[in-house]
Parts: sequence; structure tokens; C-alpha cells
Amino acid sequence: MSKLSSGGKKILIAILAVTVLAIVYWFVVKNNQKPVPAVNNQQNSSMVEDITAPKFEYAPADKSPTGFPASVPIEKDAKITENNFSALTAESKAVAVREFISKYSLPENYQLYKKYLTDSGYVLEDDVSQDDQKIVSGTKDGYRLRVRIYKFDQEVRVTINYVQM
Repeated sequence: MSKLSSGGKKILIAILAVTVLAIVYWFVVKNNQKPVPAVNNQQNSSMVEDITAPKFEYAPADKSPTGFPASVPIEKDAKITENNFSALTAESKAVAVREFISKYSLPENYQLYKKYLTDSGYVLEDDVSQDDQKIVSGTKDGYRLRVRIYKFDQEVRVTINYVQM
């Protein structure tokens, strides 16, 4: 197994962070539970906010998450799936994610988003073109925009992560 480049490690860390956020989302939203603020026992068990925990904000499917760039192309009338949220991590880094079901093929989406990144001034970092998935990402102004196009249950899905570095 070859060693990952510095950019590859950063991408892997971003993927892991988004995966953790998606798992937390699943448990919090899908189970209709709200996170419980931390309890500080030294203050007579009064409820205080845990400032180290990620802060999540969930947007309705018809609206972009807070901080998600409005210029990123999303198909008109696309069915937005459950990964429609923004968060502020414990390190105060912003994360915004949108995922949708696409009516276009993997190659068509791949070309669209690669062109968008290039035309918008992103420095391309990751470029994966496999039969079952396509990934393209780039950085600009302290943010990484990563687009993953893949098949799930015979549907083409597009996941767009916008992560503050």
C-alpha cells in the first residue's frame, strides 16, 4: 500500500470528519433526539453549554445549509437526502454538506463539478475517476470543496462537502 500524500491525508481526515458528523446526524435527527447540554456538577447541576461539542444546524431540503456556497451547482428539483446540515466543529471549523439524488450519470456529474471547481478558481487536489465512484476536490480561500458522485441502490448520488481548513 503506497503512502498517502499530504493532500491525500487531508482528504482522508475530511472524509472521516464528515462520516462522524453524518453518524451523529443519524442518531440525533432520525431518532428525534436533541443533544443534551453538558452538566457542570460544580454549579449545582445547572445546565451549561458544552463549548467543545460540535454545533449542528439542520436546514430544510429546500434551503442550503448555513455557509454552503450559493454558487455550487445543485440540480433543479433534485431530491435532497438526509445529509443536509452545517456544523461548527470543536475546533471552530465550519462544515456544510449537501447530498442529492441526480438524474445525470457519474461521468456527467464529474465533468460538471470538475469544470465548476476549475472555473471558480479552486486549486484541484483530488481527482478520482473509477467506475463506481468519482471524486473531485479543490481548495480556495481556506476552504475545501469535495464532490463525491456514486451509485446507491441504482441511483446516482452527489455529496458535496464544504469544509473550512
